[in-house]
Amino acid sequence: MAPSAVSGRYSAKRYCNVAIPHTRLRELTYEFELDRFPELTPGACLEVRLRGRRVKGLALEVLPASPVPHTLPVEKLIESRLVDDHLLSLLRWVSAYYFGRMGEVLGLALPRGICGYGLRRRARGGGEAPAQPAVVSDLRPPASVFPPAFSVYVQSGAERGDLVADFVRQGLGRGSVIVLSPESEVGAWSGELRSRFATEPVVYGGRKQSERKRVWRELRSSKNRLVLGVRSAVFAPVSDLSGVVVLGEHESVFKEERHPRINARDVAIARCKLAACPALLCDSTPSAETWLNLKTGQYQGVDNGPGQAGATDTIVVDMRKHRDEVLAPVLVNELKEAYTAGESALLYINRRGFSRYVVCRDCGTPLSCPSCAVAFCLYASGRLVCRYCGRTSAAPDACPTCNSADFRFRVPGIELAEREVRRLVPEAKVVTVEANRQSPIDEPLAPGSVIVGTRSLFGLAWPERVKVVAALSVDADLCLPDFRARERTFQVLCELSRRAGRCGATLVLQTRRPDDTALQCAITGDVVRFFELELKLREECGFPPYRRLALVELNAPSAARAVQRGEWLCRRLNAARGIEALGPVAVRGKANTVQVMVKVARDRRLDRLVTLTELEAGGVRAKVDVDPLETL
Repeated sequence: MAPSAVSGRYSAKRYCNVAIPHTRLRELTYEFELDRFPELTPGACLEVRLRGRRVKGLALEVLPASPVPHTLPVEKLIESRLVDDHLLSLLRWVSAYYFGRMGEVLGLALPRGICGYGLRRRARGGGEAPAQPAVVSDLRPPASVFPPAFSVYVQSGAERGDLVADFVRQGLGRGSVIVLSPESEVGAWSGELRSRFATEPVVYGGRKQSERKRVWRELRSSKNRLVLGVRSAVFAPVSDLSGVVVLGEHESVFKEERHPRINARDVAIARCKLAACPALLCDSTPSAETWLNLKTGQYQGVDNGPGQAGATDTIVVDMRKHRDEVLAPVLVNELKEAYTAGESALLYINRRGFSRYVVCRDCGTPLSCPSCAVAFCLYASGRLVCRYCGRTSAAPDACPTCNSADFRFRVPGIELAEREVRRLVPEAKVVTVEANRQSPIDEPLAPGSVIVGTRSLFGLAWPERVKVVAALSVDADLCLPDFRARERTFQVLCELSRRAGRCGATLVLQTRRPDDTALQCAITGDVVRFFELELKLREECGFPPYRRLALVELNAPSAARAVQRGEWLCRRLNAARGIEALGPVAVRGKANTVQVMVKVARDRRLDRLVTLTELEAGGVRAKVDVDPLETL
């Protein structure tokens, strides 16, 4: 073969890095001939070979030379522009910031079957007609103006409907708008937005796979759309994004439980920055991170009415005067009066089971899991359950240490509260509501019903006639060994107070710390005072929002190897400016696994100091939770 021919052939060869969605694989490099696939660009959907089978993947970048010695050829170009440059840049940011493999990131962003495993055939039938662009029906002059440039606006008032409408109205005039909302509020906001605009919001996520694929392709080919969802909606494939709204921005529902553990609120802000458009965060009790950014001028406040609704009739019960009682006498009287009046009562207790732990009265020994050395949770069925490893056993008749049969229940759970309500108010119908259980609250309730529930109460529509709202064992949340415990308790109590106020109900708070500032600020709705005190404490301790936090979990073939890698990581990071690595500590309930807590200065990025490849050297598997909401 002539040299010129050889040179021409090799100059036409290119390489591309490909990610396989819904897998834990890193990027893989494949080769292709430029004259065969001239339209192969980043964002293209390809068919390639992996372990002997044909799979579909997304091209991330095109390279003139291969970073690996051996490559397989691209089999087929399925779609030249499945993901546009804007969304691809966002996915790369998510992968880097949250230490996620691109296959995992694409698993969060793309419906299964759009590009990847699970695509077997195209859906048959014509489907629904393509959606039309949103029509702005209300052309009243907006009270607030949001210029078409990147900025983060924060609204902390109780009334947000008009402000959100102004933001959406202006955004739809320029392109598409994404609204993120807690799942429990999606239905209400869908109706609210539908009533204000002549369009049906596209509810994104939580659908059957075939429907999710149809909606995904419909959004990619349409303009000026209004998208509503929880987490995955932040990746909606709109090409003309003009703004994102995040409702209830502090809610933990925006934190992804799968890896990579993104926070949809922060991803939304990053996407707005890439698209040069505004973001609007709405929350009457914002997160500490948002409050500090507002205080330092990073975010702009929007004045839209008072931060708290009208005053609520509140009774604070000092439970130090009612030792060993689950329900104080004043609360029992309120429940009886509610039943007599034919009105409902709601009791909040953020603990499952019968009792969080059980202690022997004679020797003080708690009933503990032999594997994890942590206290068992007792359920009404008489079963003990370990919250770490899931081990179960029957509750003993006597203490295994001193043989005493005198036990004391500590930190009551929902089942113990339910039993006490039935005992003290036997005539009332008691309904329990907790996660992973079919909620009966949508069924007709008898007059005088008492609803006992965990945080699942906030995801439900409350009955129309509520006389009493109570929080049992407030201290159980307030005193958790988590730096966010006070913030989380404050937000929960504020929400209870707001809802009690809307219902015209009496709020009863049972606590052994009646003078705690978090509780007092929640009663008065004083968000400013609470965060002034909380931020001062956080700054002194070096916790978020003054530093970023990451939890690095390392699993190795042996316990010694896990400790060794944890110590290596601490030495590596502690040598860098603005970094403090604490640990390693063994992870309870997980063999050969340690955790390192990393505090990172606000002007630094952990992913620029260590890579996932480095963390997983030598057969180690790593999971990184960046900006965790819980550290327990």
